[in-house]
Amino acid sequence: MYSDGTPFGAPPFGSVFGATPSKSSGSTSVPPSSFGFVPSAPEKKTDVNIEHARKNKKDLILKEKLPNGIITGEVFVFGSGECDQLGLGDILEKKKPFQVKQLRSVVEISTGCLHALALCSDGAVWSWGCNDEGVLGYRTTCNSEQIPRKIDFLDFSCDLDNLKMKKISAGGNHSASIDVTGRCWLWGSYKDGNGYCGFPDYTDKRRIKSVPWDGDIAPRSTIPKRVPGMVQCTLLTSGCDHTVVISKGSAYSWGSNACAQLGQGTMLPQQPVPGDDEVENKRRMTAFKEEKTGNLFPKSMIIPNNGKIKVLGAGDEATYLVMTNGKTYACGLNGDYQLGTGENGRVGGVVKEFQVVQDLSGHNVIEISGGKESGVALTDDGRVFSWGANVWSGMNAGEEGHFKEATEMSMAHFCNRKVIHVQAAAGGTHSLAVTEAGDLYTWGFGELFQLGNVPKDVNADPETLKKEQKKYDLTGPIESTPHLVTSKKLEGRIVLDAQGGSQHSCILVWDQTGGNKRPREGVPVEEPSAKRARVVICEPEIYAEICAALSQTPSSEKQQLLGVL
Repeated sequence: MYSDGTPFGAPPFGSVFGATPSKSSGSTSVPPSSFGFVPSAPEKKTDVNIEHARKNKKDLILKEKLPNGIITGEVFVFGSGECDQLGLGDILEKKKPFQVKQLRSVVEISTGCLHALALCSDGAVWSWGCNDEGVLGYRTTCNSEQIPRKIDFLDFSCDLDNLKMKKISAGGNHSASIDVTGRCWLWGSYKDGNGYCGFPDYTDKRRIKSVPWDGDIAPRSTIPKRVPGMVQCTLLTSGCDHTVVISKGSAYSWGSNACAQLGQGTMLPQQPVPGDDEVENKRRMTAFKEEKTGNLFPKSMIIPNNGKIKVLGAGDEATYLVMTNGKTYACGLNGDYQLGTGENGRVGGVVKEFQVVQDLSGHNVIEISGGKESGVALTDDGRVFSWGANVWSGMNAGEEGHFKEATEMSMAHFCNRKVIHVQAAAGGTHSLAVTEAGDLYTWGFGELFQLGNVPKDVNADPETLKKEQKKYDLTGPIESTPHLVTSKKLEGRIVLDAQGGSQHSCILVWDQTGGNKRPREGVPVEEPSAKRARVVICEPEIYAEICAALSQTPSSEKQQLLGVL
């Protein structure tokens, strides 16, 4: 089926099955068939999402009001908040975009599966959501993960108050960032299908060990750690459980390699099955664990033709590279053709070595990402390509089958306007796009309201809104084509960026009324207070948390506290 809804193999719209054109140039009649009737032309269904978008799209004149230079915005969220990923306190669900009022002057957002990060213009990073694996960059108590909280990056070689970030990346169970000096930071943990991979123990000279379990607490880091050797970093991306960085112009990766997503030409073998020889079982299991935890440390990727990378992208268990020569490559899990590479290099649903995404060749790709079963890419002229499982492709292709290779979406879905951003949700099965007018489009799985499409049209008549609210009270509808999100809270606002997690979505919005400059409102963040204490000895992480408290303590109290440490 084509992206406008026409089935593959169907005749052109307006033609008649079994009809023979009249030989008379002046006649348009069709002779009756041998069955005594004339088959009518198949009725072409109108895409309701296209009609909806035509009625509700923003005026292009709005974008002319955007200020010059770095644009900062506000953060809005919608979808499920069952794991605190909305950042709205104890609110468990939002069907339409709702502002996270603690955040102002945000320049970048990044969503993981169940958490989110926001980078502000002052270089500070805020986080919220599920903190089971330490992905928020701090230890949480008393539901503190329910609202955004500032992360402290502790570097004892410089002034704690002056360490700023310039790039953020949220994975499934970890988070990462690049500071203004080009150093890479990491926190959280890594997993694969067999459980925990862990978090790298940077004190291990052999570079094969994870930090240990602490009782029943899994191996992780609840505070950001600098990744040794990763300096002069320029690009950063994260899959669910792997990370890719460009450092000094070279590509490095680490994390889970269960599906060859690290792009190192290897794949972690299956966990050994115990045999009768106990000694051999122990030897094989030790070797397996060391290879698994050894993947937590940065290693060079095998780049096709040693080319230069200009864009990095990641899927759940996939990695994408866009080269300066115009070619795009992918490796990793390809069970649902989420790499867009077709059958090339595909063995057992996995692609070990980078394969070219042929249908993106010759296009200047500026963004590329993958979700659980699909992928999307954006070109510099505003065109969107999609691939993977049909049901999540946004091209109305039904519930079965796949787009094995990158396929261009019809621009009619976006009112023939240039798309400036597109992203496949991390760990999810929905996608989001933003047009040049600042409109937000979503498609894919929406049962947890992560598409922002309930009600579909906030400008509909009251009776329609009432019926729709009743119909979708518990679960939201799936969108087989891009749906323009309408919201009273987005009127007069321009969407700048959109990111998705497995159950929620997060957007960065510019407010033309000047709302971006309003003081912070909403639930106040509890500030730690200084207390007199005499420290004899403590573990590094505890000391780091003390320093974190210092960085948030008023100067008058800080001096008092320093005097007793």
